[in-house]
Amino acid sequence: MKIQEAAEQLGMTTRAIRFYEQKGLLPPLAKEQNGYRVFNETDINRLRTIGALREMNLSVEQIRCCIDDAAQGNMASVHPFLLEKRQELALQYTELKRLLGQIDKLLNGYDSDQANQGEMMMNDLHAIGEQSRRYQKLRSDWSDRWNFDKQAGQYDHAVANGTGPLDVHADYEAILDRVCLEAIQESKTGERGLEIGIGTGNLAGRCLRLGADMTGIDQSNAMLERCREKWPNIRLLQGNMLALPLADEAFDFIISTYALHHVTDDQKEIALAEMTRLLHPDGRIVIADLMFRDEAHRATFINELTAAGDVQGIEALHDEYFADRSRLISWLEQQGFKVKAEQLNHLMHMLTISKERV
Repeated sequence: MKIQEAAEQLGMTTRAIRFYEQKGLLPPLAKEQNGYRVFNETDINRLRTIGALREMNLSVEQIRCCIDDAAQGNMASVHPFLLEKRQELALQYTELKRLLGQIDKLLNGYDSDQANQGEMMMNDLHAIGEQSRRYQKLRSDWSDRWNFDKQAGQYDHAVANGTGPLDVHADYEAILDRVCLEAIQESKTGERGLEIGIGTGNLAGRCLRLGADMTGIDQSNAMLERCREKWPNIRLLQGNMLALPLADEAFDFIISTYALHHVTDDQKEIALAEMTRLLHPDGRIVIADLMFRDEAHRATFINELTAAGDVQGIEALHDEYFADRSRLISWLEQQGFKVKAEQLNHLMHMLTISKERV
């Protein structure tokens, strides 16, 4: 069939079809003696696939990378692009919901007869704008300077053998067991769990074995690939704990270990806000991470390292962002959560977080 007939059958414009041909998404097309292009059934199906991928908002370059496989029915090469687009759209959707909430607050939060209403509304508007700019900067400032993609292949060996200064992975297996049991102590089979910073899946895998339906998020693609090899039944998403790629979902429990110390104190509050956003009203968050009880505890620990001449330990401490536990608890309590805290060893602390019942 000719291009006009193909366009009508597919619901495309002839201009779009010519554009896809120019961009190399279509193979060389047969032509009649008069020079008109001829589209066979294979060409039509390929164009239908291209159109569907464009509807998913994939770029021409992304489609070029996967169209040959997709046209043959092999969707494995399409999966990474769809996953990337899904995460991008989820973040956009979440941000739009946040903005809608802020706008509703401004529109509905004032009595029309209230004195100084305009001034109060303007002050709140400025505060919202300032907070948004601050959050955007904190999110954009983070980078993976530890190169977890490079660590992924040897990660399980490293944590099992406790390599590195400060012995940060001491009691690793026991801590994961404890967090898992704390998270699912009241669980029923099929409860939905989310792990932030899933890595290679050592914690989420434990929960999966106990009947939880697990989702895991990590910023490292190599870590996710390793996790997928070990735990194919865990739903995996690539994303950052400062902007989780999930929109309207609620989890019965959220867990995280050995991850929170890779973000600053201010960024930790954003990460906690992201977790609480996705928590079921009756759910619980369990975090085990490198922390100090308070700043006095941090100072004492550093002084002990200095007295012992442990230069590597001091450098390791300053390379990451070990939390001030008291600050985390204070922020969570201000948001209406109750927190149970426990020190598990010399550096690891566990927080169990749930919503205060009114």
